[in-house]
Amino acid sequence: MKHSYLTNVQEHVNKYSFTCLLLNLSTHFLMKRFISATLCIITLGLFSCSEKRPAVVERPIFESCNSDVIQIEKIEMNDTATVMHIHAFFQPDSWIRIDKESYIRKSGGDEKWVVTKSEGIELSEEFHMPESGEATFKLFFPPLPPEVTIIDFIESDCEDCCKIWGIHLLPGSKITFMPLPKKGKMKESLPVTAYSSQPAKISGKFFGYIKGENPKTVGIYYTNVVNVEQLTVELPVADDGSFSGEVAVGFPSIVNSSLGHLFLVPGKELKVFTDLKKKSRYESKLRADKEPGDSIYQYFEGSPLSFAEIKAIEEMDRIVTDPVRFFDDINGMKADEYKNYLLGILKEKTGKIKQSNLSLHVQLLMECNVKLEAVNLLLLYELLITEAFMQADQNAGKTETNFTPEKPGEDYYSFLNGMITDEMVYFPYYAMIESSIRQNPIFAAPGEEDKSPEVKFAFFKEKAASLLGTDTGIFFDIARLQIYGERIQQMKFYTDAEKEEIKNAFSPCPEYAQALINENDRIKKWIEDNYSNSEVIINETPGVEESKVFDAIIAKYKGKIVIVDFWATWCRPCLQAMETIKPLKTELQAQGVVFLYLTGESSPMGEWYKKIPDIHGEHYRVSDRQWSFLCQQFDIRGIPTYMIYNKNGKQIMKQMGFPGNNAFKKAIKPLL
Repeated sequence: MKHSYLTNVQEHVNKYSFTCLLLNLSTHFLMKRFISATLCIITLGLFSCSEKRPAVVERPIFESCNSDVIQIEKIEMNDTATVMHIHAFFQPDSWIRIDKESYIRKSGGDEKWVVTKSEGIELSEEFHMPESGEATFKLFFPPLPPEVTIIDFIESDCEDCCKIWGIHLLPGSKITFMPLPKKGKMKESLPVTAYSSQPAKISGKFFGYIKGENPKTVGIYYTNVVNVEQLTVELPVADDGSFSGEVAVGFPSIVNSSLGHLFLVPGKELKVFTDLKKKSRYESKLRADKEPGDSIYQYFEGSPLSFAEIKAIEEMDRIVTDPVRFFDDINGMKADEYKNYLLGILKEKTGKIKQSNLSLHVQLLMECNVKLEAVNLLLLYELLITEAFMQADQNAGKTETNFTPEKPGEDYYSFLNGMITDEMVYFPYYAMIESSIRQNPIFAAPGEEDKSPEVKFAFFKEKAASLLGTDTGIFFDIARLQIYGERIQQMKFYTDAEKEEIKNAFSPCPEYAQALINENDRIKKWIEDNYSNSEVIINETPGVEESKVFDAIIAKYKGKIVIVDFWATWCRPCLQAMETIKPLKTELQAQGVVFLYLTGESSPMGEWYKKIPDIHGEHYRVSDRQWSFLCQQFDIRGIPTYMIYNKNGKQIMKQMGFPGNNAFKKAIKPLL
């Protein structure tokens, strides 16, 4: 804020001090009168020089926000309304929504001025963003009292809705920042790539935190290497903006979080300090008061990487930068063409990394990251080449086409030689890619489902070693863990005697054995505590070829009408449909109709276990490869997708999206 009245006050003080000297006023009585007069003049100066709020504020500055989707272009204020001109930035074809309960208030106050109307967007309706990814609209609110000069915009009180705090309505206002601690000294080398059961510790503080308004929790997202489950730890934020907790990451990991990417090391503590005001200013697309140092709004203590180094890895050039162009490029490629295409891009990207001025350990991590992306894309050849074909057909206006991708031979996987390194374990999705490699049919032993974990691992190790060029390293440690863990996922829990065998098998690294045993006991206890309900049946996926999985599942229910529901724990429409169908479901189950629920590994096992106690029926959780095959087999383009089978096992209906209870009744009634 411009404090122009201070200049006036100083002039008054100087004037009267000079007068005092001229008149030589020495009596106590006259001095008292002089002080009183001076105070009156100062008071008048303060009052008469206070700034008036203008009628229009262009691109107002603000203290902080929780989203960069909604940006304020300008605010118009008059006796009849307060009008916010909004510029929205979001992904093309995705939708945004402005709640009809949105309001503005005096910053931090209780009185609300609720939105009265809008122009350019319908309140509480989904607004689909244009191809440009930008849109403008207006929100109208009641007029603000003249004394209000700082406001908050609250897009309803829901936790995920957009909020902008401390919007200044006076021109020339300045935001004051709290000084952050000096950044801690970075490690000169990366942590040892070793598994540990010790949790990583994390603590920190938000500067500019608004009690009850800013993030109430800090989310840490990581991977359980035993079962490739995606896990979340929520750390509560105290009223002063501080937080602390522990995360059992296993390996040193660059994990994702609500704070951005963080490097967590088992047994070590990471301290994170975040300046919310500077972050908001940096991320704003319209702020005119940005400063060069705004991009460094976070500081670490105890991190192997600085904030700037982690951002460099986050923003690095990836293999696929334009998905539309990528699918256009690969359409029609044979397996070897596709492999050479991706390896050519990889060579170009790694060459650029080596020529950069970044530190050697950042270059190493960037190279690991881009190689992991390449390996993942190479493993998904059949799925991605099919998707490219289907997209090309859709663009050409075709709706029904058959396409069978080439099945890569064993020589195709020669790209794995020298590609996999221990340092890749710093990235949590390494365990997922490891699982994809291991589940590839070329590594499957004949009759594998009947083999012991150790026999399965021995076969895999021999086969993989010939392609990787080595039979040692973290890759094989994790493969062994996951092979033993598969049995736990199938609810076949290890006995005490078998636990001793596990300890012997993993004797060189007892931490691995303990991780398996802990996972076994955790899931077993969860099942015992939550699944005494006979109305929820967890089934083991049949151990047959991918092409026969569904037939093997549906054969179990021959003689009954079956409703198959393809769903996921993260799919809100899936869960909403399950609530809607409950009354009809009770009626149909009483008539012998089976509700069969199919999901894949994108539904984290922990979340799956939490949700299915309320979803009565038959449950299957298939592998990623099995899920991909089923989606191709039945042309499933979105979830929820439903299929109805008659008592002879014949499909009589398929529907993407919930059709409603009446549609289900109509389809099933003739089958009863």
